[in-house]
Amino acid sequence: MLIDFDGSASSVALLHLAKTRDEYDCDKKQRRVLYTSEVVAIDDSAAFGINIAEGSKRSMETTALARRLGFEVIEARLEFALLEDNCPVPTGDRINDEFRAKTKALFDSAADQSAKESLLKQLKRRLLIRIASDKGFNKVHYSTNYPISA
Repeated sequence: MLIDFDGSASSVALLHLAKTRDEYDCDKKQRRVLYTSEVVAIDDSAAFGINIAEGSKRSMETTALARRLGFEVIEARLEFALLEDNCPVPTGDRINDEFRAKTKALFDSAADQSAKESLLKQLKRRLLIRIASDKGFNKVHYSTNYPISA
């Protein structure tokens, strides 16, 4: 299972629930792991025009929290949601200035706050599904609430 993690209280709660993913097998009277979980920490700083250094700092804090909770973390940047479908999504700290600028322009062109929230939600979902496909996950959990905040 691939889990979207942004460091918010609801994301932390979701990780705690994922840690208790064992199920009791009545026939064998033992616990068994139904699936393994990994976390995706998406750096969305490009959408808000936040400079790379500050975005990287925020991303490192989120990643560190997920690791302290005992999860493997896949780091991704929101701007890579704009890649063509046939391109694998780069993960880690790879930066592409062209895609950062396109992402910022896309958010700047949104009509209002509601449109920006909808766009952020769509791009994050697209990116999560692409990463899940690239990495072989068949389940994705993500927050349905993406408030716009810089």
